[in-house]
Parts: sequence; structure tokens; C-alpha cells
Amino acid sequence: MQLLCGTVGARPFHGCLLRTRQRHSEGVMHRRALPIMNTGESGKNSLEMTIRRKHNEIAKRLENLGDDGLEWYMKNATPSRRPHHLVDCMEKKVSTGHGFLMVELARDTKIFGDEELTPKELAAAAAKFQTWGVDAIALQTDLLHTPDGQADLLAVCERVQIPVLQLDWMLHPIQLIDSAEAGAAGVMLVNGVLSKGTPKMVGFCESLMIDSLVEIVNEKELYAAEAFGVRLFAINVSVGLALGAVPGIRESVASSLVQNLPFGAGSIVGVRSENEARTIRAAGADAILLKREAFEGLKEHEIRELIGELQYMLSGDD
Repeated sequence: MQLLCGTVGARPFHGCLLRTRQRHSEGVMHRRALPIMNTGESGKNSLEMTIRRKHNEIAKRLENLGDDGLEWYMKNATPSRRPHHLVDCMEKKVSTGHGFLMVELARDTKIFGDEELTPKELAAAAAKFQTWGVDAIALQTDLLHTPDGQADLLAVCERVQIPVLQLDWMLHPIQLIDSAEAGAAGVMLVNGVLSKGTPKMVGFCESLMIDSLVEIVNEKELYAAEAFGVRLFAINVSVGLALGAVPGIRESVASSLVQNLPFGAGSIVGVRSENEARTIRAAGADAILLKREAFEGLKEHEIRELIGELQYMLSGDD
């Protein structure tokens, strides 16, 4: 995977330090297109096949752009119009002693009806959650969930004032540029997928002034991410902790990771129920991301009641 090197800026979460140090990574931009990967039977699981498919999508796009087109795209990248909007909102909320509530949405979310949503309807759903007091939207934009993730992202970002976190498989800086231009406040970087490329992608996010959440699944990944200055961690969001067969073990592992985060780091943890949210919040998570499974199939008033219960729990008065 060819990545564009960027500036890695440590941004401790809790408001006491913001980008206190910056270092410039060595290297230059590699303009060669990604090789098309074989999507035959070599894939060991659905995650591997998903990454292969995403890799090929980006490879074809880079091939169509060519070296000159990619260079122009990179040189004309536009930073975020609302720099570090997600972290700024999280810091303000957490500084009051309250937890931060995010809700996951996608065009194929079964909400307010059984039909797949249009971008306009998806934006309206996001706006409804905003009126209910949700602090941020986490939007799935991968082809698995929508035929046009960029259109969805643009529609939602234009409709709501709260931060929008893009959930997708980020493999190349060109995707980050698309995110910033659409108005996303942050993106998810999966450490287990990017591996050694994570620091460079974090640095490129910093140059675009969007927030990068680095998702980890175990302590090995936690310590590796901590070593290169990650200050905003995600757990059980995109990859998830595949431990659901044993009751309570997923929450236990997630809680352990939250408790071992470095001082000053922020945490966002995906949950599938109110009980999971309580467990994770008690462990010290700064933000709860309510997964779609928690409210799909519920009636509108039931979703609103669930949001209200979570807000009360996150207020510290529970």
C-alpha cells in the first residue's frame, strides 16, 4: 500500500494539550497506482475480502487518475472548513463531566420504515437525531451499505451541525481528501488493516485538520498506536471484538482496553445495547457510539426513549 507521508501531530484529548508537538515524517508521496488484488478463494474471512474489494476500488480510481491527475488532486486538497470539529465538541462535553453520545447510521439502516433510505432521507434521519440531542453521527459509507457513500456523506454533512464521523475502510490519502471536502469531522483508521501505514494516515488527517480515530482490538495494537502518538482511540466500531458468543466478555475486553489507554487519550466505544453502554461508561469511556443493531426495528418513540436513557446515563446523574 503506497501512502502519502504527512505531519504526525499529537493531539491529547482532554483539552489540556492540543497538538503540543509535531514532527515531519520522512518520505515523499508515491504516485504509483495500487496493484489490483486477486479476489479469488484466497480470502480467509469476510474482513479480508472486504479489504481486497476496497483496495481494488481505490486501485482502479488511481489508475484512472494517472500520475498527473493524482498529483493535481493532492496539491489542491482543501483542509476542513471546521478544523478538528469532532475532538473540539468531545472536549467541551467531557470537560463538563458528561459522556459524548454518537449514533451510527447508513443508507441501509432500517429506521423509520423498512425501505432503504435515499441520501436526502438519510440526512433527514441524521437531523432528527440531532434534534434529540445526539452529539455526533457516525456514517457508514462503504459499498456494503450504500451505492454512493460520498453522496450520503455530503448530504448528511450539509444537513447537520453536529460532527459527522465517516466509517469506511481508509487505505489511501485520496479517501481522506474526499472526506474533508465533503465536510466530515473525522474518519476511522483501523490499525489492524493499515498496520505500519497508520502513522502516515494519521499525519495526513492532521494536515487536512480532520480528526482520526485509530481503532484497536487488543493491547498489542494499543501500545503500538500509543508509541506513535495516537490520542483518540476507537474500540468495537468497525472491526468489532468478535467475542459475542460468551456473555459479557466483549464488554470486559473493551473495558480493559479503555482502562489501559494512555493518560490524556480519548476513547470512543461501540455498543449494541443500553447495558453495554453502562458497562463501558463505568470503565471510563469518553464517548459511546450506539450501533445500528441497537435501534433497527424499533418505532420512532422507542428510539427516542433509548436515546434519552443513554443521555441520562452519560450525564453522570444516573
